[in-house]
Amino acid sequence: MLHSERAKRPSRPTVEPTALAAVARCRGLLATGADVDVYFGRALELLDAVDAPLERARIRLCYGERLRRLRRRGEARRQLIAAFAAFEELGASNWAQRA
Repeated sequence: MLHSERAKRPSRPTVEPTALAAVARCRGLLATGADVDVYFGRALELLDAVDAPLERARIRLCYGERLRRLRRRGEARRQLIAAFAAFEELGASNWAQRA
């Protein structure tokens, strides 16, 4: 393909992994049953490709809160402890208090 032909083709917009992770996090907050794990797992997986420790901690916080509401306390505790540790490391004390 010639360079000029490629320039004429419409480009597809790219979506940042952090934006896709935020969408998956929101879906996880609204999900029920096993879908909660699917969406939050996907959100965390998407962030493996980027350096976004604050966003990863926020996802873990939301995941833990959601699990707690579902009375899955042991699983919730693991997520909340991970979120707390990340917030502390980042110096995000208000977020750490929430975790």
